[in-house]
Amino acid sequence: MQIVSSSLKTKLNLALPIFLGQIGFTINGLCDNLMVSKLGILPLASFSLANNLLFIFFSFNLGFTLMITPLISQKYHENKFEDIGHLLFNGSILYFFVGFLLFTFLIFIGNNLNIFGQTQEVINYTKPYFRIISYSFIPSALLQVLKQFSDGMEKTKQAMYPILFTIILNIFLNYILIFGKFGFNRFGLMGSAYGSLFSRCLLFIILLITLLYSSKTKIVLKNYFSNKFCFASIKQIFKLSTFSSFQIFFKIILITSTVILAGRFGSLLQAGNQIILSIYNLLFAVPFSLAVASAITVTRNPSKTKFLKITLFSFIKISITFIIPIVVFITILKTQIVSLYTNYQTLAQSVYNVFIFLVIFYIFDSIETIILGTLRGLKETIYPFFMTSSVYIFISIPLSFVFIQKMALNGIWLGLSIGSFVSLFLLLLRFRFLIKK
Repeated sequence: MQIVSSSLKTKLNLALPIFLGQIGFTINGLCDNLMVSKLGILPLASFSLANNLLFIFFSFNLGFTLMITPLISQKYHENKFEDIGHLLFNGSILYFFVGFLLFTFLIFIGNNLNIFGQTQEVINYTKPYFRIISYSFIPSALLQVLKQFSDGMEKTKQAMYPILFTIILNIFLNYILIFGKFGFNRFGLMGSAYGSLFSRCLLFIILLITLLYSSKTKIVLKNYFSNKFCFASIKQIFKLSTFSSFQIFFKIILITSTVILAGRFGSLLQAGNQIILSIYNLLFAVPFSLAVASAITVTRNPSKTKFLKITLFSFIKISITFIIPIVVFITILKTQIVSLYTNYQTLAQSVYNVFIFLVIFYIFDSIETIILGTLRGLKETIYPFFMTSSVYIFISIPLSFVFIQKMALNGIWLGLSIGSFVSLFLLLLRFRFLIKK
């Protein structure tokens, strides 16, 4: 107990850089949302459709690469640096082919946006933006491998600084390109695409250089090509990564389905849902960073029942400590928050009404995310995938579809809240079973 208590500071030190990096990405998306929203409802609806579709592919790739973090972390605590290099080499081969397939499918989606049932006006506005922003998937996929490698080596600060620097640069670039400042042409929505593509390429280069000059990561990276191809290692990583990836994929499908569902009821409802999603993505940085830190922490002693229970519930307690003030803050200042996005009263009012359901969903979803991270650290991915995806498909989406008919945006997020509660309950039962076993 004393060891776990003394490691509370270590947990926070591990989670904080991940949180700051994640919150940086989210603030970047928030600023893009705010700037694009000033262009009008049609650009915002197009921005929403393109980025939420792209986010599905980013998240699928993230799910694959997330599993290499606890694998590397376990070898790191055993001081097996040769095994780390072996994992990184074979893992990156797997991730290259997965990334190539995802990018190919992404191009196909960009050429067939009409299959999502959006208005022709939105599709015509979205296509050129989607084409440019799709190419940013390549540097982002490469970046994610480096990011998960550095997290597994517990060098979370090494990734945090380049992320924060390039995010500030991206916000500045998007501002001058969207609105045509400092002598640049006004590109409107396309300015966001150009700025994001450049920033993501630069971030990969800076992070690679940073890790090449960091004390322990450079040992692995400089010997990268001395490792040998091993099909058995790729098979092991693929088996663990696939279910983790599909779990996150179905989660993002769930969130993205709200965009498509709202879009079927008009661009006004779609724009309102995008504002809610933007706020949720900003809040999600807290549980996501704690989930990654929890996955890394449990790899230190995965066989001790008491250690696992204390690790999980300490991270849940930390999460709740942050969540309660956040919930109070956004509830009190919801008018001011929404006014950052729009001054159109009809749109603003529809967003105000959803806040109570957003808060409920956020609380359940945060605890669910931390449990999933802990289970991922235990290499437990199959059962969580089937549990959560079943809930998303058979409860959350159908309920959202039914409730939106009578409750508009409220109905979407009420359906998500009910599904998240059921998913949380099932995951707690699974963790309880593993502890007893």
